[in-house]
Amino acid sequence: MMQKCLATQIGKNVQVYIDDVVITSKKGATLIEDLKETFDNLDKFCLKLNPTKCSFGVPAGELLGFLVSARGIEANPEKIQAIVTMRKPTKLKEIQQLTGRVAALSRFIARLGEKALPFYALIKQGEKFQWNEEADRAFEDLKRKISTPPILVAPKEKEPLLLYIAATPQVVSTALVVEREEEGKLHGVQRPVYFISEVLSPSKQRLSNDEADVLANIGSQCLAIPPGVFWEEITERSTKPKKLTKKEKNEKPSGAAKEALEEEEEEQELVLMVQIPWMQAYISYILRKTIPDDPVEARRVIRRSKAFTVVKGELYKRSISGVLQRIKDKKTGVPEKNPWNVAQLRRFYA
Repeated sequence: MMQKCLATQIGKNVQVYIDDVVITSKKGATLIEDLKETFDNLDKFCLKLNPTKCSFGVPAGELLGFLVSARGIEANPEKIQAIVTMRKPTKLKEIQQLTGRVAALSRFIARLGEKALPFYALIKQGEKFQWNEEADRAFEDLKRKISTPPILVAPKEKEPLLLYIAATPQVVSTALVVEREEEGKLHGVQRPVYFISEVLSPSKQRLSNDEADVLANIGSQCLAIPPGVFWEEITERSTKPKKLTKKEKNEKPSGAAKEALEEEEEEQELVLMVQIPWMQAYISYILRKTIPDDPVEARRVIRRSKAFTVVKGELYKRSISGVLQRIKDKKTGVPEKNPWNVAQLRRFYA
């Protein structure tokens, strides 16, 4: 009901949570106008307010257990003191009480899941838990962190948001921030909007590993990119060819060293410049099992074709890490339908 009633104001000069309404006037001069607009909308829906629960013209106030002001959103000092003044838990109920109080302030603590892992481990032990040094360090560190919590800011309409993600096998944490120009600051200053941290259950940990395997298969087998997967094309080489010294250039390698050098030269040839006949031979063999007339060249193509694959008529080379190297035009840097020149890396990210 409230969402429908104040639909034209939400996000502009009003914030609503169920039946709690906050009129957020950016300037004192617009307060009366904002109040009139709100009352008019409430009147259209025949809604009434409880005068004893209304406050007007206040610079700051408590909303949903948090302090809201022009500075931003701050944690309730009472909730902070409830953690800071706690003694080391000696009972299971006290550890559960600690984790409950910490969860109430989770949006103000970056990577909370990692910091609270020792407490969750003790809870699993049940009534016979033993407080250890790891839990003690985590307890004291948590008190220091929560004693000076950050001030969260509310994002503005169409304001770009930055998302930071930190992941471990057990915990996934995110931080949503905005970057704004501030007086006296040479560069933009990043201010936090929200912190989220989730401790993964064993089933979710297994699911994360399965998803990683799926993405690895996408890159190694040239599968279609599923919805929601971001991919990036990198046109610059990540490594440079090794420069030989004058002594190395004058030396003539033999035996295994010569064969290794030939392999390295051919690998660089794949990355830097590839001739059309050479590429055609591999594409023909992979797609149609057609081999060159020259027996030596035929053996070479058959032996080394395992390192390549063809996708939509284009030849890709599989690196050891599973990254596919795609060919592009050397001059323009734009991939062609039948490209023959410099390799382009194609990487997949979740």
